[in-house]
Amino acid sequence: MARELVCAAIRETFEEAGVLLAGDPEGGSVVPDVSGDDWEEQRQALLTRELSLSELLAGRGLALRSDLLRPFAHWITPPVEPRRYDTKFFVAALPVGQEARDVSGRRTRPRG
Repeated sequence: MARELVCAAIRETFEEAGVLLAGDPEGGSVVPDVSGDDWEEQRQALLTRELSLSELLAGRGLALRSDLLRPFAHWITPPVEPRRYDTKFFVAALPVGQEARDVSGRRTRPRG
């Protein structure tokens, strides 16, 4: 289950923030820049499920960098709620050369 959570966290980070926690499978390097058009095309393909994270990584000769993630929180909605959630959150070290962007398309409703 831990492996699935880490893979999901890394995929979501790339899909929603444009940050990819991956690098050379042999060493400690990290992909320095994922802002190009080719990366954006693959990010979009992940969103539509035309491409899996493992396919993206294999195609570029990359491996996940799970060492850049740390558990942060575990939230479970109270039993009185009609919809229940059991969610785990992580924090990540931003790789040098990458920049987080709001590319999720998700917007919150204004309060008031």
